Amino acid sequence: MKNVFCLFIILSLFQSCTTKKVLLKGQNVYSYSLSDGSEIGTEPVVPSWTYIKYEVLKRKEVKITEVGTYLIIKDDPSKDLIHYKSVVTVGKQSSTPPVWKNENIGNGYFPESQDALASESFWYREDKMILQTASVPIKIRAAIRRPELGDSIPSQTETGVNIGFLVGYKISWNKFRTSANSLAQTTVKYSVTGGPILSVGAADLSATATRPKIEFPRKATMITMGGSVVFGFNNVHLGYAFGRDQALGRSASTWLYQGKMWNGVIVSLDLIK
Repeated sequence: MKNVFCLFIILSLFQSCTTKKVLLKGQNVYSYSLSDGSEIGTEPVVPSWTYIKYEVLKRKEVKITEVGTYLIIKDDPSKDLIHYKSVVTVGKQSSTPPVWKNENIGNGYFPESQDALASESFWYREDKMILQTASVPIKIRAAIRRPELGDSIPSQTETGVNIGFLVGYKISWNKFRTSANSLAQTTVKYSVTGGPILSVGAADLSATATRPKIEFPRKATMITMGGSVVFGFNNVHLGYAFGRDQALGRSASTWLYQGKMWNGVIVSLDLIK
């Protein structure tokens, strides 16, 4: 058990190192060039910049930073013809550009909401190791039949409280818009996470669920190990889990569900963003 908890800690430490953000094929990015506002034989004018629109030809891992109403993509599409194709030069703007554009000349970016170019949404993928706190509030236990003893127990749907962890790999498809939705969010995330789970709960040891039957019902500490697939929408995560329970302590060996497989519903919450 100690080794399992060490694994959880190690994987959580590696989470930040394994995060990947990926541009998706078919999306559009924009870069721009900035002039100093002066030309030979003319009077100096206000600095201007030219937008160039690029189509993403194939998936590419890049650094993406979300800053309020726009995204900064740390990549220069003009120097990478394998992953980008120039589709249109949007035109020259003759006014003072915002500070953040001056600081990111040559990078691909999704324009801010004030720009006329910002009517489209933008998708990118984010892959990372994840540590989540998890609970399995509903378990479905298979029927137990023992014809040789003339004994059987039908399938059971069980509810209860248990607290545990899920370590897995999370893939998110993020939809970014420059205007916030009703929840003040500019990014909507759809995700799927898969991985092992470990939790602690309580098992009901009763005359019905034990053989030989115990005289005095009691709750025993229960350790659960299993796996899960969780689907997410923003911060809401719900999915399917399976596993085996091990009751501990006196009379645990008489519990009919000791070590037997169950199926259930899991809910989880990211511990590391």
